[in-house]
Amino acid sequence: AVTTTSPPRFLAPLRTIVALVLLGFITHSTNAGSGDEPHYLAIAHSIAFDVDLDLANNYGANEPLIAGGGLVPENHVHEGTGGIVRPVHDVGLPLLFAPVARVVRPAAAWLAATAPESLMRRARLTPTVLYRQVISLVMIAVACWMAGVLFQTCVELDASSRAAFATALIAVLSPPLLVYSTLFFTELPSAAIALFAVRRTHTALPGSVRGWLLIG
Repeated sequence: AVTTTSPPRFLAPLRTIVALVLLGFITHSTNAGSGDEPHYLAIAHSIAFDVDLDLANNYGANEPLIAGGGLVPENHVHEGTGGIVRPVHDVGLPLLFAPVARVVRPAAAWLAATAPESLMRRARLTPTVLYRQVISLVMIAVACWMAGVLFQTCVELDASSRAAFATALIAVLSPPLLVYSTLFFTELPSAAIALFAVRRTHTALPGSVRGWLLIG
């Protein structure tokens, strides 16, 4: 494995640029919170707060922070054995996000209830939009982490620091990563985890059994 140490002076600007670009995205109206995204979030809530995969109580008014309390199951769930309502989507992302949801949902609800109404109105925020923005911040943090891992991988593969900087910046701020880096979809976390695993098995090998178990 290559043992080149990545210069910290390139990491901070890289992550700052990625964060600023993606923060700019969430200041504009988007279709975030539509499609499969809120259904992944409903699964995460079920795991985080009910510790189950029965989604019967994770739609509509039961989830006021998802789609304004108007999310309907449609074809995103199916009735399983014993009438239990199960998700049709994979549960990997919701499972990873459940600890985050456990913290940020009540935090967003509290913030929406305590923030001055005039401030919420000027910022064009509803409780649902505020919650979505908090989730977007979490995904942006993942994107910034991934950019750093990609930079380090390129340096460890003998790229110059400037080439590694440019490569990481272009990769993270280009489709498809750019499109998904503020949304609650599987693409960004999957890419980040895969890249981390590749790096740790090729250019920065774990130094302990515990490290190898983590990668496994």
